[in-house]
Amino acid sequence: MTCDYHHLPNCKNYTKQENYFRLVYISLMKPYLILLFLFTSFHAQSATKQSMFKNTREGISRHLGLWNKFWLDKKNIKLGEDFFTTLSSQEQLCEENYIKNIVHHHNSDEIKYSILSLRKNNLLDDIATALIFDFKKVPFEINIDDLDIEKIKQIKNLNHTQVYQALKQFSTYQKKKQCIGESFTQLYSSLTNSILKKSKRNKSIKQTDKIFKRIIKKLYKKNVITKKTRKNLSKLLKNKIHQRKNNLKNYFQVKSFIEKNIKKENLEDEIKSGTSDFISKKDKINKVYPRSRLYEKYNQFQIIYMAQILDRFLKRLEMTAMLGINLIDENQETFETIYIESPMEIYRFLLKYMRHEMRTLKENHLFSNAQVIYTDLIAASFELYQIPPSSLEELLKVEELWNPQKSKHDKIIMWGKLFTQTGIIFVPPPYNYLATLSIWVIESFFQGNKEEEASFNHSIFGEVQ
Repeated sequence: MTCDYHHLPNCKNYTKQENYFRLVYISLMKPYLILLFLFTSFHAQSATKQSMFKNTREGISRHLGLWNKFWLDKKNIKLGEDFFTTLSSQEQLCEENYIKNIVHHHNSDEIKYSILSLRKNNLLDDIATALIFDFKKVPFEINIDDLDIEKIKQIKNLNHTQVYQALKQFSTYQKKKQCIGESFTQLYSSLTNSILKKSKRNKSIKQTDKIFKRIIKKLYKKNVITKKTRKNLSKLLKNKIHQRKNNLKNYFQVKSFIEKNIKKENLEDEIKSGTSDFISKKDKINKVYPRSRLYEKYNQFQIIYMAQILDRFLKRLEMTAMLGINLIDENQETFETIYIESPMEIYRFLLKYMRHEMRTLKENHLFSNAQVIYTDLIAASFELYQIPPSSLEELLKVEELWNPQKSKHDKIIMWGKLFTQTGIIFVPPPYNYLATLSIWVIESFFQGNKEEEASFNHSIFGEVQ
């Protein structure tokens, strides 16, 4: 006997009555099984919801000065881990969702201090905090409904299809759970490039902004968009959302890639874990925040490449017991080998070679348009857990290194008194980090000399070729 219920496995082995009861049973149980699956999935997802931008490396926050700390304590705003239970992993990559969550779920109109509360509790780092701050005065919901291409066609000198498609795509950003920043940037680009009679000259950002304003004004006058939509789009323009070079999504991608490339032994080393004020405070020489600059200026491959320079130097310093210099004649044959055992000479040679690597760094295609400074290398090395936080904190305390009134010669003498007399550069890591990093600080003061910087034919120990 053949079976009429083809969707049942092996149903030909059962009688028609048995197959009927099996079908009824599955039909009754199916909704409950689906509900059970959804319930389990929801709770599994909720259980894993936590901040994707927790601070694990930055010390003192530049956002938590005395004034902000005072008002944060006075307003008594305290946001903890529960803030993220209503934000999925995908939603955490969009800055406006943090603002929306604060307003809708925490009944707070104190957006600034709510974000600062998350930073104070290390649920956000300084980079994520700054990126979210850009959206604190920006509308997080913009609706464009009932688009009519016939109304758009009434506007002269525009590619009507391009404008219609751009508006249609932007109108679905919430439904598709896309970030408003990226969606607005795409809309801005499409609308400003929709003009049929374009000037051959490249327009400045200010001129392009005026074009965008004129287009949305015309769209409003033709009833394509509402007054509220026009106002909200103007706010996004005013806050320069389309000019942002970084966002949470990009930051997370770079940060995640770097975390996967941290050596396991470094990650498990308690000496190298923890936070440092050095990379979160403003650099006294270049007036930048080292870690923030690192993620603003470089991609994940550049950061890893820079960190490898210091890593190789420290490895050489730790393993080199003797230098062997081959003297080669015009026939490319070695006629004498000189061995150098002096720890100081070994240190000088390895330091000079590290400068050579910095010169080749400038020639590398990865850094063709980058201006690398010493704090970039320090921040990159720290980000990959190669430098102990204690060494960076000690570096901050050596005040003479940061004194702009001191000449390079005076700084070198000070360096010699600090380190060569105590023999600190001769001992293995992590103790010799401080000696190396302090030299970099000295070099940083004089990096502004373009001739010296370009040639790299210098040494703090004297002229070298």
